[in-house]
Amino acid sequence: MSEAPHASPVGSTDDQAVLEGLWASLSDWRTKIDELLVQLDLAGMELREAVAHELAKVENAGLALKSGFGHARQDLMAAGPAGKDAITKALVDLQQAFDAARAVVTRR
Repeated sequence: MSEAPHASPVGSTDDQAVLEGLWASLSDWRTKIDELLVQLDLAGMELREAVAHELAKVENAGLALKSGFGHARQDLMAAGPAGKDAITKALVDLQQAFDAARAVVTRR
C-alpha cells in the first residue's frame, strides 16, 4: 500500500494572503475597539465628575434648607404666608438643583 500524499497544512499562497488580510483586519478592529474603550472610560470619568458636582449642589441646597428650616421653623410659621413662601422657594431651589443634576446624567 502506498501512502496518500498529505496536503500542505499551510495551504496555497492565495489562502495565506487571505488569512493574513483577515488577521490584519481583526487587528485593526481590535485597535479601534481598544480606542473606543478608552474614550468610554474618559467619558465615564467626566460624567462622574459632572454628576458629583451637580449632586454636591443638591446636597448643599438640602443641607442649607434643613439647617435654615431647623433654626427658623417657628419664625417661618409665625410669619404666615411670607414664611410659607420662603419654604416653598427653598424647596423649588432644591428641586431645580436636583433637576440640573439629573439633566447632566440624561444628556450624557
